[in-house]
Amino acid sequence: MVRAAGTVGGWGVISHQSAAVLWGLPMLRPDYSRVHTTIDDRHKGGLVSGKRHVHPRPLPPEDIVLLDAIRVTSLARTAIDGAMAGDYEQALALLDGARLVPRVPKPTDRPTVPLAELVRVVSGLGRRTGSEMVLRALGDSVECSESVGESWSRARMIQWKLPHPELQRIFRIRGRTYYVDFFWGRLVGEFDGEDKYRSGADRRRYEQRRDSDFATIGITVCHWKWEDLLDRRRFHTILTTQMFNTGVIASIPRFPG
Repeated sequence: MVRAAGTVGGWGVISHQSAAVLWGLPMLRPDYSRVHTTIDDRHKGGLVSGKRHVHPRPLPPEDIVLLDAIRVTSLARTAIDGAMAGDYEQALALLDGARLVPRVPKPTDRPTVPLAELVRVVSGLGRRTGSEMVLRALGDSVECSESVGESWSRARMIQWKLPHPELQRIFRIRGRTYYVDFFWGRLVGEFDGEDKYRSGADRRRYEQRRDSDFATIGITVCHWKWEDLLDRRRFHTILTTQMFNTGVIASIPRFPG
């Protein structure tokens, strides 16, 4: 649908989550019901219909590129527009994705967007709805969050003012190398995305071996899945209980919502 709209043209430059689809940017709870485009706000003329959302806002030439022969917003501009259109959790996931420096780069990887370029785009758009939230999310964004689930988990930790973890810490135990999502002294936190494993049996075998290896050096592994993140109270209970049991926090805080 996005490619068809971009080929027809006449409604501006493909932008927001529609451009994010073409760039392959990770998104949290995206809304694909409309194709989003942007026209320079000097021409005004915004529009919201059943299948279209035309945004009138500043659109300098450096924020427009050709991607597969379709005019789209640049990677940095796409990330900022999409972040402004969502809430803090959605913004952090999108900005983390734009800044990601892959651990093992591949020729097909999309470019990494420098933090300074993202800040430039926000500044160029001026004060508008979502700009303060996006600046806060930019300050919390990182280059090493490898999935939407990891970014969403970290967003919750930040909102709940829990101790900041070390990210992507490397451990070598019994001749094996582990990269852990989150680390707090005696506790490892792991978001177990489905794409990490070929099957449920693979998951169980890997988790059992990993958890056993960490136990030999006095470290507990706390696991959570996508369905845990969908339930705020449940995820809060899982995480804070393990933090308390391993001495990361002195008491289990009240669930803040």
